[in-house]
Amino acid sequence: MLLLLALGVLNYLCAGLFLGVFSNGFDFSVVHEAAVRLVHGQGDRIYDAFLSFQPGDRSLFFLYPPITAVLFSPLALLPEPAAWLAFQVLSHTALWAALAVWLEGEPDPRLRLRALLLFLFFQPLYLCLQIGQSETIILLCLMLALRLEQRGKPCRAGLCLAAAVCLKLFLAVLIVPLLARRRWRAAACCLAALLAAFLVGGAFVPWPTQARYWSRLASPFGLEGFWDNQSLTAISYRLMAFTPYTRGLVDAPALARALAGAAGLAALAACAWACRRASPGAALALGLTTAVLISPHSDTHHQGLLLLAFLALPQARPGRSAWLWFYAFFAQFQPLVAFKFLSRERLDAFAAAPADLLLALPALVLLAFWLYCLRLARESGEPAAG
Repeated sequence: MLLLLALGVLNYLCAGLFLGVFSNGFDFSVVHEAAVRLVHGQGDRIYDAFLSFQPGDRSLFFLYPPITAVLFSPLALLPEPAAWLAFQVLSHTALWAALAVWLEGEPDPRLRLRALLLFLFFQPLYLCLQIGQSETIILLCLMLALRLEQRGKPCRAGLCLAAAVCLKLFLAVLIVPLLARRRWRAAACCLAALLAAFLVGGAFVPWPTQARYWSRLASPFGLEGFWDNQSLTAISYRLMAFTPYTRGLVDAPALARALAGAAGLAALAACAWACRRASPGAALALGLTTAVLISPHSDTHHQGLLLLAFLALPQARPGRSAWLWFYAFFAQFQPLVAFKFLSRERLDAFAAAPADLLLALPALVLLAFWLYCLRLARESGEPAAG
């Protein structure tokens, strides 16, 4: 066990700390640029690249709601290299703060050690650190939300959940388990905070620009079949549509969109049903997995958020372990991440159905893991709150 712990620390120092600090952080650069424009009074331009994006482009663009740029605006006061270093310090601090929140009050030394090892070996989280995503900060928000709910502080829990949604919009799905479990105050506080965040965004980004952004976001914008999209939407489009990235069995994008929507609604309904009497940890694990699965565009780095699910499930059902699923899910993660860095010509070799399903392997395993979470949430059982 000491050897495993030593290997985990080495993994963190190399893949997390060293590669995090010295990588290019290209995703962070997009958010930093949007925040800089916001600070300089150019809020009407933060979505220029997104609104002009054409399917097939490999360009990056700012895709988040306006409040995200507002939250990152303090880093916009620094030049990008200094801002990147500050963001890395913030991200690693949030990672270890999240671990401290999770371990607080945990009496079982085996579960404490398991949590530490999961943090040290969770490769998707290190990918987030290397490209400059905010998953570690979101994990801290979600863990605080869970602990605050368990301590009978629903309003604070709702505010923490709202902070997570501001950073990743698809996490709004987590409101559904709250409503299913009748956590009315937590849900109301979360929704009120999100409304306030929307209004704050309106103070910096003109409403016409926001209208164009939300309209484009709600419609297909060409990334459904993207190589790194790992969601139900991606599976549908890879089978039933010809896209600039993959070629399905037939070219029926309307059918692909309809099936993706129906599957997403079915998964959301199943999540709400299973969460009615689920424990807080099991409900959050299922809600989080559902959010990643049904998001119209879900990159592999979003799966770093599933660390919380792997931590919560053994507690939701003592005696049942998620370790087998951990290895089944992530044994194939690192090789498939390499698709991000392959040339277009090599990716074309996987573009035609049914070979394109190889690109969706993480999504298929995620679907299996979602079914596991669904079962444990249904079996975790606790009285519904009034």
